[in-house]
Amino acid sequence: MAKGIYSTESDCETITLPDSLEIVVEGNSAILDCSNHVLASSLSSSKNSPKTIILRNIELKFVGFQLYGSHVICENCTFHASIEVIFSDFRLTMINSIVENVSWKSKMQKTVIGSKIVNSVFSSFSVQITSAENWLVRESILENVIFDSSFDYNPISQPNHALFSISNSTVIGSIFRVTQYSNTSSVLRVITGLLLKIEKTIFTELGETPVSVRGVSRVQVEQCSFSHNDGGGLQVDFQDVESNAEISISNSSFTSNKSPTNHGGAVHVKFADLVGILNVVFENNSALSNNGGALFLQTIAMNLYSLSFVNNSAMDGGALYLSRWSSNDKITTYWSNYYFERLTFQNNLAQSRGGAIFFDLPIHDHPLVRRSNL
Repeated sequence: MAKGIYSTESDCETITLPDSLEIVVEGNSAILDCSNHVLASSLSSSKNSPKTIILRNIELKFVGFQLYGSHVICENCTFHASIEVIFSDFRLTMINSIVENVSWKSKMQKTVIGSKIVNSVFSSFSVQITSAENWLVRESILENVIFDSSFDYNPISQPNHALFSISNSTVIGSIFRVTQYSNTSSVLRVITGLLLKIEKTIFTELGETPVSVRGVSRVQVEQCSFSHNDGGGLQVDFQDVESNAEISISNSSFTSNKSPTNHGGAVHVKFADLVGILNVVFENNSALSNNGGALFLQTIAMNLYSLSFVNNSAMDGGALYLSRWSSNDKITTYWSNYYFERLTFQNNLAQSRGGAIFFDLPIHDHPLVRRSNL
């Protein structure tokens, strides 16, 4: 495609592609302006005949865009001024691309498998989901991605849904900022997998829980920031993991998060075998109707090192609440499995018990606490 602006109706007419066809569009900085037309590519795919559309160095302005059964690779592309994008059974790779003012609408589940979204921006990006399904991201990478968006979810009743469900994927250096929510319960819901890794990522001003994890054996959070979120920060439930359920959080911060309906204003962990938290700041988090202003932890073993708790508040355990697995659990809790060092507590508040820490545990030996300010 030669450099220039393409905006006629013929430039934007619907294209139906045959099987086993790869299309490469080298834009050469061209602009395809279909603001007054519907740009559509209707593909009927099969496993034996994959379709690939490669877009490079092109700016697309369109009213509507439809993709079915294809692998779309976008390099140095810009998408904006769209009314809606409809797609199903697709694979997406975006590199150094920008998505602006795009509304993604679908009555079917949107699946991203083996995909990579790198250095891309989703600005004023909205998702309207009209059925019980949502985005499923599996075995993919989201790296240096910015979601500055709004979401509307409109099923009859789906209390445990999320905007993005991910499995065996990695989130690196991204920003999640959602300005408007409707009937959502979490932004990222991790449903299965051996490892979830979230690194150098910011979750801020989210109307609901930023990250909800269940069914994953190992969770790693490194160099992340959770701030000003209304559904807490991080919720991890290892109930469906048979053994070696571990979570580690390091070099991160949790600031001004609140959890009005759950324990743990910043972090909530259940049924863990091991919790490790290193070099983390918890400040101004709250769970005023529940327990654990910053941390609610239910674990057999724990290593807490170099943590700061400032101005956190809850019903019990203003900063930290340690819970037994259940009222009739048969797991013996030993203090020797709990290691605390260099913990600082300042101006934390409990409405009932444990301004700094509340232990709801049957203890069978002696604590090991070193160089901490309680």
